[in-house]
Amino acid sequence: MPSVVLAADTPKVIINGKALDLDVPPQIYSGRTFVPLRGIFEALGTQIQWDPTTETITATKGSLVIVLKVGESFAYINNEKVSVDAPARIVSGRTLVPLRFVSEALGLTVNWDDKTMTVTISSKTDSLSSPTSQKVMTPEEAVALFKARLEEIGLTVVDSGYGIYLTYDKSKDKVIDGVTYYFIQFGESYPDWGGIGFYVVNSITGEIYSIAVDWENYETFEYELDKNLADDEVFKQYFSPNEGMYEDM
Repeated sequence: MPSVVLAADTPKVIINGKALDLDVPPQIYSGRTFVPLRGIFEALGTQIQWDPTTETITATKGSLVIVLKVGESFAYINNEKVSVDAPARIVSGRTLVPLRFVSEALGLTVNWDDKTMTVTISSKTDSLSSPTSQKVMTPEEAVALFKARLEEIGLTVVDSGYGIYLTYDKSKDKVIDGVTYYFIQFGESYPDWGGIGFYVVNSITGEIYSIAVDWENYETFEYELDKNLADDEVFKQYFSPNEGMYEDM
């Protein structure tokens, strides 16, 4: 049964410098902070709809739509399926949602202070009024963000001694600070996306930036197809300039 932290250990939530006053205090389950559904979404300037029959939450802010179902390990952001490592839950008749996922899905920055047990949420601009008001990344900024967060998106660079290759951990969340990371299978057809490579997508604006692969430095290239684009089956593909392309399923 998941552990829960209450009472004196209850975390505090601060949004853009102001303490969030909730009718139900935040709770920690298995290391994740949960807050009441209505309190957090309204504090973030988001309209919500609750379907008690399907236990589904639909949150709308400008052009951004988040659909989150109680108990499910995935959600939808603008119809894009993303993973949720801490599913929403119902406790004593109240619906609690994972604070970090909700905040980052809205393109906000989330920081945790372990000493004071404080969650600080801040917008990337001076306004929370609309996702469209947030700063749009340039291609250079997108590439820099990608390279700086390899571990968080599940990417590892491995030097095997006979070649350098990349491994991709499908268990990692792919939406971080309003940015979605894709790794597209070689030969798959996506509009304007081309063939093999990484793509950074701003989930607020929808802009797509490609991360080029330097074949002179990456003699071997190994990856798993992104879990948001595949079924349960894991696909691995290998590419070598000398040996060509082959699949191992």
